[in-house]
Amino acid sequence: GTAVAKSLIEAYAWYRCSIANAEAPPEGEKEFEAEIAKDSHQSLNKLLGRLAPADFGAAEELAKQYVQSYGRKKS
Repeated sequence: GTAVAKSLIEAYAWYRCSIANAEAPPEGEKEFEAEIAKDSHQSLNKLLGRLAPADFGAAEELAKQYVQSYGRKKS
C-alpha cells in the first residue's frame, strides 16, 4: 500500500503469523488453510532473500509477538 511504510520485518512477522494460524485450522477449513499456508510459505521464502541478516532477529521476535497476540489457539 501507499499509506504504510514498507517493512520487511513486519512482512516477515505477518507471514509467520499466517502460517501459524494455518497450522491450527477451524473445523472444516483444513484444505482452505493449507492453501493459505502454501502461499504464505512461498511469499516468506521470497522475502527471506531480501531480509538483511542483521534484521532477522528482530523479525523473529516480532513474529513471536504476533503469533502470541493474533494467532489462532490450537484445540
